Amino acid sequence: MIIGGRIMKVTARRLSENAFSALSVNVNVTKMEKKEKFMVISYVHHIDYKEGVADMDVEGELVYDGTESELKSIEAEWKKNGELPKDLAETILNAVNHTGTAIGTLLSFAINVQ
Repeated sequence: MIIGGRIMKVTARRLSENAFSALSVNVNVTKMEKKEKFMVISYVHHIDYKEGVADMDVEGELVYDGTESELKSIEAEWKKNGELPKDLAETILNAVNHTGTAIGTLLSFAINVQ
């Protein structure tokens, strides 16, 4: 269960005054670290406004609470192949996407790409 999180850094750049034709969203889990009784999951949520109009990054951390055996299993999966366990991936990606798009909406007004 996700019990917390925080945003570490946001960036938004307007690269062109042209209208954007599309956008792409990429979520990347960059690090997982077991701390005490929790797993800290670091991520980057990247939005690219096509064709070279703007881009945004939201970097943050989520804190995941689970049983000791669950946390060990998550850590082992991450160390083995650099992936989230399938049963956890949806929960983490939904939380990251929710946060990233909420902040991205505010940033889009700041750099005038609506």
